[in-house]
Amino acid sequence: MASKKQHAAIDFQGAAKITIGGDAGDSGEVLTSGGSGAMTWGSGGSGGGDKVRISTTTLDNDRYINLTPFSSAYNTYEIYFENCDGQGQTSNCSEALILRAYVGSTPTALTSGYSYYSDASPNEGGDEEDCMIYAPDGPLSFFCCAFDQGGFSGKVTLMNPTETLGSYKFIESRFQSRVYRSDNFYAYDAGTKYWNTHGSVYTQGGGGSTALTKLRFTTVRGELLDPTWGVPANGIDGSVSVYGLKNS
Repeated sequence: MASKKQHAAIDFQGAAKITIGGDAGDSGEVLTSGGSGAMTWGSGGSGGGDKVRISTTTLDNDRYINLTPFSSAYNTYEIYFENCDGQGQTSNCSEALILRAYVGSTPTALTSGYSYYSDASPNEGGDEEDCMIYAPDGPLSFFCCAFDQGGFSGKVTLMNPTETLGSYKFIESRFQSRVYRSDNFYAYDAGTKYWNTHGSVYTQGGGGSTALTKLRFTTVRGELLDPTWGVPANGIDGSVSVYGLKNS
């Protein structure tokens, strides 16, 4: 007589849910295998266009946000800032969010090789070419948005961070922010702001190209009476989610 196989039936009812590492995923996402012992939530379908959520981090008055998600499995990364709020001071405080790029097995901040262009909101005077500022982590930083005590949301797209044949890594950031201080010199006046900054990071050095190994987002401020870029600021609340688009 042939042996019978046992089958397990799982029946979820009511508010039951499946979580992976405490994460229940977003609406419409499916489980994606990343190999032995690795499961993540991601979009359905197949092929090179699969989009997988790699991580979500809750921010609690964080001043530094370090992201090291880079893998050759993905040629594009999308980083979403959602429902963020500045926790800034009530006076003498103009705050902004900036980005720094790092290279090497022991991540070292780049101090040169940035090529950026910024399209600011119309009441900012239109196009602005100067979107690199001095910051605590080094002389050059990529400007994302101004916010002081206001809220902001945005998306940063990073192309081919682990590529070692091409020396330029494309970055684009799109943010909407609310600036409450009329004397915020990052934004020059109060109101709803739209920031579109795009360009590249140049990582070629020593006769070869180098992969990006870390991104650091930092909140900075400047004193209104003595406007110095890059003085340490208070942190922000909200969340940051990192998605990877698979290689074909």
